[in-house]
Amino acid sequence: MMRSLFASLPLKMFGIGFISISSLILLLGLVSQQYISQQFTSQQQSYVTHALNRTDYFLNQFMKSIQKDLHFIAGDDRLRSSDPDEMMEALDRYKLQWNEDIKNLYYMDGNGHVVGTSRLLWEIAPPEQISRLYRHLNSSDSSVVWTEPYFSPVSDYTVTVVVKLPTAEDGKAAAILAADLNLDALWTSYVDHEYSSRESLLIVSRGYQPISIHSPYVGYDAFGKSYYLRGFPAVSIENNLSSWRVKDDDGRRLLITRASGNLWGWQVMIMLDESVLERSLSFMKAFSALIGLAALLLCLFVSYYLARYVTRPLKQLIGQMKKVSAGDFQTQIAVARQDELGMLGIAFNRMVVKVKQLMEANVRTEIEKKHYELKVLQTQIQPHFLYNTLNSISYLARRGETKEVDAMITNLSALLHFHLDKVQEFVPFSEELDGVNRYVFLMNIRYPGQFILDCDIGEDMTEVLIPKFTLQPVVENAIFHGILPKGELGSIVIAGERIGERIMIQVSDDGVGIPTEKRKTLLLSAPAAPMTGYYHLGLHSIHERLRLYYGDGCGLSISSPEGEGTTITIVIPAEGGPSHG
Repeated sequence: MMRSLFASLPLKMFGIGFISISSLILLLGLVSQQYISQQFTSQQQSYVTHALNRTDYFLNQFMKSIQKDLHFIAGDDRLRSSDPDEMMEALDRYKLQWNEDIKNLYYMDGNGHVVGTSRLLWEIAPPEQISRLYRHLNSSDSSVVWTEPYFSPVSDYTVTVVVKLPTAEDGKAAAILAADLNLDALWTSYVDHEYSSRESLLIVSRGYQPISIHSPYVGYDAFGKSYYLRGFPAVSIENNLSSWRVKDDDGRRLLITRASGNLWGWQVMIMLDESVLERSLSFMKAFSALIGLAALLLCLFVSYYLARYVTRPLKQLIGQMKKVSAGDFQTQIAVARQDELGMLGIAFNRMVVKVKQLMEANVRTEIEKKHYELKVLQTQIQPHFLYNTLNSISYLARRGETKEVDAMITNLSALLHFHLDKVQEFVPFSEELDGVNRYVFLMNIRYPGQFILDCDIGEDMTEVLIPKFTLQPVVENAIFHGILPKGELGSIVIAGERIGERIMIQVSDDGVGIPTEKRKTLLLSAPAAPMTGYYHLGLHSIHERLRLYYGDGCGLSISSPEGEGTTITIVIPAEGGPSHG
């Protein structure tokens, strides 16, 4: 069962198409998933590196700009004026140029006197931090100092940039110029904000103090008024690596990428949550798997459609071929396609028509041949039969039995007239039976007291058409092969009746019967030896004639228990005409 199923052409086409295409889809899916994963990871790393470098570049440019501007302001003579209001006005104008980049700009001389923007705050807040900056700058060889982030009473959480003003003769700074940075504005203006939800930007100072306070990895100590790093091992950033992995306090894996190319050692880091990245990759893989599944379903549909598209007309063709092989030559295929399968259907229809025409021509040829053979048989009356009949007439004439002579001559003349003058193939049953009676009369003169003939025919059968020479050869066989070999009086009975749409005629004798082996082959082939009797026409020829005229359902059948007589049954249609014109 399974072998025959897999031998089916539609299943083969479907299987080959589906397996090959789906295998290709699966292979492409696996390769594309690997490629997409690699490309996504590479693009993410490239994106992070690019964003990191941009941010570091912006910070570096900002640092250079603010140092340059502070050095420029430090050379302004108004800062050495004895009028505080003039100094304040100059500082306010410079601060305005930076917009939101700085919170305060101020000046401090060697005596600890401070003049700057936010005048009221400077009067309230103690200047201890500024004094420390002054002392730190005097002890440094650098002309510029960037402080660590701290809480200023004037500028809140800030980083201060300090530059020396021209020195006095003792080598110490006569004064300093300082700017408190607005870290929030710095974040807004100079940090690259093209980050997704997967990354978090963190900027720390040289001393690893947080400068970007809006990172989720920066905490605030309200009591100590300070910001600190939290959520991951802060000590891990003290290494010299440009990229490394750690786990945060929640167990998430972080990929940290660092850049530190700015002037004052600030470190810009991007904290990439790899679990989010993996979820994105998982989503992309699931999406590609969904596309692959859709492609497989499409492949399934296309394979089924192609197999059905190709094999459906082939199945139709096979069905019609089976009808033709069963003898139905009226069948035709409805052709609605113009492709090769459509051309095959057209060729099949032409072939069926041609075969039908050839078979009809062959049938006509066979009928004409049988008709010709019948005409020939009508001229092949056995000379021995005529000799014996004429000899019998001469014998009766010498004895003076004129009535018997007249009867024999009359029956012989009528018999010759029926067989020689009437050349039509079908005659009424009554005429065929009359020919049999005349033949039996002549045979009774020749073989007196050997047999008798009895007929039991219904009145509704007299006009039924029957092929000429159907009954007489059967009766002749009964006489010569059944009754005469018996050596005593025998009987022959002809019975006929209409059964539905058929006529059944039986010719029975009580002769010696037919041996079983001979009976099996009697209707299959013509006898090799010449027939004895009126003419050469055996049971095989009668049987083939009836089948040719009416089809396989008609013809002769033989029942002959050996030693108990023989019954020949003739079956023909009730209409009496041939089925092949």
